Amino acid sequence: SMNLSNSPKNYKFIFRKYDKDGVLTIMDLSDSVYKLYTRSSKGEDIVIEPTYSTNMNSVLGEVEFYISKSNILKLKGVSKENRFMSIVVVNTDNSIYSMFDFTYE
Repeated sequence: SMNLSNSPKNYKFIFRKYDKDGVLTIMDLSDSVYKLYTRSSKGEDIVIEPTYSTNMNSVLGEVEFYISKSNILKLKGVSKENRFMSIVVVNTDNSIYSMFDFTYE
């Protein structure tokens, strides 16, 4: 679960995986487009683009999203049992799949 701040800020996610030998390795995220996806209490899509700041290095498995005050207000309005987010991969044909799903508080 992610703790959602009351103030706008960047949220950085770091992705690692275990290889076939059980060694924790970095996931290179540089070859795809990622977005943070959720829904408002009205059922409207909230899609947040990565920051691509100097603090984010997709080759090292890092993806960072800035959640603005207006999006925070929308997210805080969602009932607690419906507070879900996903980091999605957007393919070249614009299809998407969920890479990581989580809740927020």
